[in-house]
Amino acid sequence: MQQSINPRLVAGFVIAGFLVISLVTQQDEMLGYQAKHAARRAVLGKYRSDRMYQEEMRQKSIEGFKNNPHRKEFLKKHPGFLKANPHLR
Repeated sequence: MQQSINPRLVAGFVIAGFLVISLVTQQDEMLGYQAKHAARRAVLGKYRSDRMYQEEMRQKSIEGFKNNPHRKEFLKKHPGFLKANPHLR
């Protein structure tokens, strides 16, 4: 006698397999998200907030512009630049 395979049993295994695969891939995505944000928090660790970080980067860019050796050439080419950006004087 040959036994036939129960189609409900096969369907159950197929559905269970799909569920396991979807859970595993979701877990990988969550791990990637968590790792990315953990790295970001480590970089921002010395800053209490994103606002402090943005302010420090703004100050660095202003200092960089003021100390740029090509600043005079740039201002000759763009005469209205300092009027539009008085904080860079």
